[in-house]
Amino acid sequence: MKLRLFIAMWAGCVLTSCSLVSSKHPDVYGSLVVRYIDSEQRLQAYANYYEGDSLATARPKAWPGGVSILGSAMESRTLPNGEVRYSTERRMDFVENVSLRFTDELQKQHETRLVLKRLDDLALKTPASISSGLVLTYKGSPLTAGETLVLIFTDAQGYSYTSEVAGPLQRNEILLPARDVATMIPGQYQVYAVRKRSANEKDGRFTHHLEVEFYSRTATVEIQP
Repeated sequence: MKLRLFIAMWAGCVLTSCSLVSSKHPDVYGSLVVRYIDSEQRLQAYANYYEGDSLATARPKAWPGGVSILGSAMESRTLPNGEVRYSTERRMDFVENVSLRFTDELQKQHETRLVLKRLDDLALKTPASISSGLVLTYKGSPLTAGETLVLIFTDAQGYSYTSEVAGPLQRNEILLPARDVATMIPGQYQVYAVRKRSANEKDGRFTHHLEVEFYSRTATVEIQP
């Protein structure tokens, strides 16, 4: 009798289109960017989501409940190509941990945490000369694997020179050899740094590409021949 009852229940489930196995939901790909501009005490964040069997074929994805950052809702805007862009921009004190949250179709909440690493008191070790190379120091932790530091020098005429250094580094010093600064002209410069990190995180069907950027305050430096 028990076997017949189970067969009857299984047959009824098929006839009513229910399933003993939950249906598979497509993969979700998220692109998340968080940056902090220290001179303006401004936080900017952007998030886009896509759904499909692969990133190449994925289509824009929106969450009915939206996306929140640091406990507040992000603005949602549909772009001309159909992508849904979640964004926020606010003036606030620096925070190291920034969390984005959304709730999926199964009413499960997802949280992605991005870690900002600050950089203060950017300066040149003196004497600093183009012929011998430059050594920049800063207050903050050394670069780790996956991090880069982009240095932007701007001279009195408004011309900019850019150099990029990749981690990991042992100390919070950046060496720019003479060959890397040979095109610079001696004189006074305004310099600031962008500390960047990119990473991919996967959790089940969710894959997130994370970009984190910290823009330092500008320092005035003097470079000799």
